[in-house]
Amino acid sequence: MVNTFVYSLLALLLAPLLASAESCYNAGDYSHMTNSGKVKNNFCNWIYKKREKRAPRYCLENLNIMLACPRSCAEFASSCPCDDIPGFTFNGIKTGKELECAWLEKSPNMETDFHRKSTYCAPRGEVAVGCAKTCGFCS
Repeated sequence: MVNTFVYSLLALLLAPLLASAESCYNAGDYSHMTNSGKVKNNFCNWIYKKREKRAPRYCLENLNIMLACPRSCAEFASSCPCDDIPGFTFNGIKTGKELECAWLEKSPNMETDFHRKSTYCAPRGEVAVGCAKTCGFCS
């Protein structure tokens, strides 16, 4: 009960930071376990097929699902990332240093920038949300 409340509150707080669900996509490779204990590949599309029934059950209970499946969870987080969150920072994997979104594109070497983005943005975790524009998730 507390988790549902917390995730519902987070969904309401995240919604203003996100853009329209029409311009966002579910993570096609996201796998997750259903409440019955079965692992579903392409979990977001599984939710989408019966979203009236499944979205309330899964999107409100797990922030990771909401982030990975914004189109399927659109009723609860009515949007997808559309810009970098001002002042957002994250810690570097190797150094532990506090970094800003601009660091992902700061290198004069395009290969370095590509590596940084693929390392930090691909998992669609907090950096993908906080640095959505820099990570290329805005359309």
